[in-house]
Amino acid sequence: MQALAKKGEHGTLVAIVLAFAYGRFPDQEWAIAVLGVKPPGVTQNEPCLRSILANWENILFAAKADPTWRASYLEKLKEASKPSQEHLSEIASEMLSIEPSLTPEHLDILLRHLIHVYFDDQKLCAALSKLLAEPKNEELLKGALSSVESALAELDLQPWNADEMQPKDAGAFLMFPLLRWRITGVSDVVSRRVFLRGLKMALLPARRPEGNLAGWPRRFVGIEDVAPLLQTASKAIIEDAIQYGSTMEDVELRTLCRFFRLADIPQAGSAPDSAEPHGTR
Repeated sequence: MQALAKKGEHGTLVAIVLAFAYGRFPDQEWAIAVLGVKPPGVTQNEPCLRSILANWENILFAAKADPTWRASYLEKLKEASKPSQEHLSEIASEMLSIEPSLTPEHLDILLRHLIHVYFDDQKLCAALSKLLAEPKNEELLKGALSSVESALAELDLQPWNADEMQPKDAGAFLMFPLLRWRITGVSDVVSRRVFLRGLKMALLPARRPEGNLAGWPRRFVGIEDVAPLLQTASKAIIEDAIQYGSTMEDVELRTLCRFFRLADIPQAGSAPDSAEPHGTR
């Protein structure tokens, strides 16, 4: 089995299944090594791999039910949560599912990592939003202000419109402004721009003209993922961001923001305000 595990991810999966057949829980390092294995696509005819992955899910569930194995597994996950880790999203998601807490070091690693994640399939934004919205974690979040500011500056430099051939999740664009507002209690132009971009990406995601979704993710991160942080945000700050969006050149975003500004929509039978400054609608 050790020889099999050295043959790569698929060899490790076979070694895990064999070990369990002989009454042994898998080595924790083996378990971590296969967290990044993706199931075959719907058009791929790989029944053997599908069967092994189905067994692996059951084995991991059984192993985590054992307190001793789970404690050791958690420690190994923490050790593996490094910036250079290839499958950091999968490892961090597994770590947070077992123990929803983070050290300042691990939080900094994950915040810097999320800037470069195209598809948050592991729902890290949702897990972090829930964790960092809790009052008990305010000090932890305050210590991450520099990472949040750095992330906002980098996200602000990215193209405004998502590439239809390579669309991106809205998670980071929504989460980082909300984190800054939670830490500082104030808004600024950069955080507003990034938030509005995320709002547009979440509500108006890119679509391929031909409607072919092959190779695209099963889901796009939406507003529901950052709902815990939204609930902590100041109403005045959110309204300020929406007001800012209603004056921008992006027609889609400007129209979207109008839906949130119901006070700007004339009542039935009333005429629009002719004195309204040009460009605010």
